[in-house]
Amino acid sequence: MNVAVIGGGVGGLAASLALRQVGVRTTVFERQQQFPRVAVGIVLTPNGVRALDALGVGDQVRERGHCLSREAAHQVSTLDDQSLGAIRYGEFYQRHGTPFVVIRRADLQQVLLDAHGRSGLRMGAKLVEVRDGDHAATACFADGSHVSADAVVGADGLRSAVRGQLFGVEPPRHVATTLRGITRRELPPGRTDGFTVVGPGLGMFFAPLGPAEMYWTATIISAEGWPRDPAESMRRLLERLEHWPSVVSELVRAVDREYLVATDLADRPPLAVWSKGRITLLGDAAHAMTNFLGQGANTTLEDAVVLARCLDRVESDDIADALTGYELERIGRTTRIVQSSAALASGEWSRDTAEIFSDYLEKVLNGEFMDWVYGFSPDTGHSRRRQVTEARS
Repeated sequence: MNVAVIGGGVGGLAASLALRQVGVRTTVFERQQQFPRVAVGIVLTPNGVRALDALGVGDQVRERGHCLSREAAHQVSTLDDQSLGAIRYGEFYQRHGTPFVVIRRADLQQVLLDAHGRSGLRMGAKLVEVRDGDHAATACFADGSHVSADAVVGADGLRSAVRGQLFGVEPPRHVATTLRGITRRELPPGRTDGFTVVGPGLGMFFAPLGPAEMYWTATIISAEGWPRDPAESMRRLLERLEHWPSVVSELVRAVDREYLVATDLADRPPLAVWSKGRITLLGDAAHAMTNFLGQGANTTLEDAVVLARCLDRVESDDIADALTGYELERIGRTTRIVQSSAALASGEWSRDTAEIFSDYLEKVLNGEFMDWVYGFSPDTGHSRRRQVTEARS
């Protein structure tokens, strides 16, 4: 079997690597000429780390990143330093037997690239058209080239060209703006497992990349808009932080400004179907979500392992059915997570009282729902229909 993967990010490389493990020949087509190395971190949760273990790169990711301990507790407080409780990452680790790993996104991508290799990786390939056929799917590129394959996987992100070809072009839903950076300095006492501070329209999330390095994200919900220029965004953010706890402004001010990243935070309504014939979607192309539950990359890694399992030892004539099976296995779970994350976007930092937020923290971020999220094993091979029924219920 020969599969064309559109998109060379984390999802595309993971999908190609997983497919190669089951004997599928793959080519990855990435529109950029080279991979960017931006200062953006990512928190890999137990379900995502479990998927990386299935891909054979879990140990490398643990070595390159920072594993939170079995006692880890991520403190949450208000801008006037009132404690709201903690996200008990260590307890989830103990229950599920897999750690949370904080890592630079570029390092995660490099681990996947090292395992995958440069063979079968085509850079600077901008997709312009994808067509399904009875015996093959065809992808056409801006330079006039085209490739026919037994299947095409669209792993090309939030503004997926493959998704646009299959289901029409629809702009993403803007939710907020984020400014992200990495600060190198000793971590404050009592906050070495990371911490979050929340205020009206602004949330500051900090996660350790090591004993003297912190990844942080400012998520700004602003009716009047927020600048995308990193320098101007930084200036505006520091103004907002003037009356916040000093530890927040100190960590933000000490960032290496060369690597600041300002982006829109957006999602899309869940699709009713992902696949058409021999073409399917994966990751943000299929289920773009906000970062409020931290599951964008983690569910993408799940997708990659499940897709490979569904295509393992499938005959060419059965590929469309196998892709439908992959969709059935994934769409219920990811739809529930997309909708749950979207529901948090409108109110996470504008709740009426600290008591309401504390209740949300305990019932949602420390509750059974997140156990369901973190406990997923992508290589188990659950009954597809049963899983969809459970997710929708």
